[in-house]
Amino acid sequence: MRLALLQLGLDSKSRAMNMQALILGIQRAAQSTPPPDLLVLPGVCDTGGMIACHGHTDACLDGVKETIASQAREWGVFIAAGLHIHSAVQGRTHGAFLFDPDGDVVAVCRPQDSPESAGGTATWDSSVGRLGLADPSRLYEGNEQFGPGTLLAVPVATGKNARKTVTTKLEAARKAGAGGIGIYWAVVSCADKSHSAGKQDEAYFSFVSDGLGVLLARAEGAWETIVYADVPCARLGKVSGE
Repeated sequence: MRLALLQLGLDSKSRAMNMQALILGIQRAAQSTPPPDLLVLPGVCDTGGMIACHGHTDACLDGVKETIASQAREWGVFIAAGLHIHSAVQGRTHGAFLFDPDGDVVAVCRPQDSPESAGGTATWDSSVGRLGLADPSRLYEGNEQFGPGTLLAVPVATGKNARKTVTTKLEAARKAGAGGIGIYWAVVSCADKSHSAGKQDEAYFSFVSDGLGVLLARAEGAWETIVYADVPCARLGKVSGE
């Protein structure tokens, strides 16, 4: 399975600019050679920040989903994106959506502490392998529920604390050496515009790793970039759903 992790620079003050950045990033990644099977976008990429979501209506956020769905249809790829969702208890919070090449939402992941959560993960058996979504707090946990060859996309929300959580769990998995054989993790965050090239913090870098914490690919910095990786996920003969 060919992956493309889009580490994009987003703006918490302009949804229109974020949409333009998302579309251009998707188009650039989708036209690469060889073309990817799955594109992974950062967390809360619809608004560029958790706080910024309060200024947008549900109709605006639905429009973002349709924009991403149209790109999935146009390029014939799966797209995993971290977007805002509505929680009956928490109000608007962050989650993740998996769009198939027809533009349909085939899996939704809510934070682990959400009342509607199914454990902070969601999976979908597709024609390119078993794809899934995971909340950053679930990184390298509960792997017994996933079969070998599963790839989980982890769109990380903006904010250093969220990135540090992922980095800490990655290091713990490396030391423990027990993250699940045959499970792969595609972790992507926004580019960090506030960090200069001389002050790069690895907590901001997007990466792909196996379940034992071994890096397969990683961004070279916190700037805007696309990380490509090939992951040996088993191809299934047909598409099947939940």
